[in-house]
Amino acid sequence: YRALAQAGVPAVALADQSVFEAAEATELLDWLVAIEEPSSGAKLRRALVTPLAGCSADDLLVDPAGKAEESLVLSTWADRVRGWNDLWQRSGFIQMMRDVLDGEGRSERILGEAGGERRLTNLLHLTELLHAQARVDRLGPAGLVQWLRQQVDAKDRSVEEHLVRLESDHSVVQVTTMHRAKGLEYGVVWC
Repeated sequence: YRALAQAGVPAVALADQSVFEAAEATELLDWLVAIEEPSSGAKLRRALVTPLAGCSADDLLVDPAGKAEESLVLSTWADRVRGWNDLWQRSGFIQMMRDVLDGEGRSERILGEAGGERRLTNLLHLTELLHAQARVDRLGPAGLVQWLRQQVDAKDRSVEEHLVRLESDHSVVQVTTMHRAKGLEYGVVWC
């Protein structure tokens, strides 16, 4: 898969991995925990050092002159997180997540990174699953965070709609195992 990418051949890996096993699930959990409890500076800092925010540890340092209790970056993010909490309470999970992902070009920044298409696909897939669960079980922020935590910690990964999706619908080489390909028909198969 990596060799194809290095050669400039568009390829995707088909896997039997749950999207809840992806790094983006843990990252999203950190974000939702921070948004659910916007007054917690520790939870906010944990969310901000994930790739979704793109902050460095230096961004979160206290003003060295001691004139401010927190960095300007941290203060700005704290305001955003409080706004997202408010939006989640008022308009629901999906509206809040649209604002998180679309705000300030976050989706475009993720797409511009190495492996960005895979990361964004996982984040959007997780968002869909969380939205569906919130609607079915009428979950608020605390309930949805708990549900996501249970999925990330779960050992049973057999639910088909939780399997990682293709990150692209374009014509690409699909890399898969022989076991997964069994019974499927492809125009060209190379082993």
